[in-house]
Amino acid sequence: MLPILVTTPTVVHGGTVLVFGSHASLANRLGVDIPDWGPKDKSRLPEKCPYFGGDGMYGFTFSHAFAKKFRKKGFTNLSLCMAMASEIKFDPQTGKRLPTFILADIPAVKRGEIESGTSTDQIPYDLPNCFRNAQPLRDCKLNFDMETGRRLTTRQVHKLKRGEIIGNRVRNRLLPSGHGYVLYNDGGAGSEASNDTVKIVLKKFNQ
Repeated sequence: MLPILVTTPTVVHGGTVLVFGSHASLANRLGVDIPDWGPKDKSRLPEKCPYFGGDGMYGFTFSHAFAKKFRKKGFTNLSLCMAMASEIKFDPQTGKRLPTFILADIPAVKRGEIESGTSTDQIPYDLPNCFRNAQPLRDCKLNFDMETGRRLTTRQVHKLKRGEIIGNRVRNRLLPSGHGYVLYNDGGAGSEASNDTVKIVLKKFNQ
């Protein structure tokens, strides 16, 4: 069976979402893979993430070209992995919608098997430079909510800088030790795909 790749982007809140149904198609298109998630096929990319965030966190692998592009901007593999795992959807400084992708076992999702590891949520593959030091709360000018794209009030910015929860979305995590970090991904044992993600996958599969 040929790998499933849904190539036509879905437009979501002014941005695009690519849905991949195989590791090979994701690796070939973007130079990224998450070997332990989604479909059962495998790809081999040479660059890896250092261990971070506990069991169930996305274990990204990258092509040399993908990693090199971000190293030129000052990222390390660790800060790149942390930024992608954060599942941010909007640039906190400009409010611009970031391009994202989903890796899913599409037949399993279609059968209603929505469980940890079946599908990722939306993962950004272009990242604001202020994430390069893995301390976005310190380095980014926080104008917009990174999950919704809404402009933040002064009070919300102060709460966000303290790592407090805004609208039950932002969680303060320490990744790695001593680096304050915001993740929309719960991490831990791995979270199930959100309802919005499932809708995107099914829409693309059935089109």
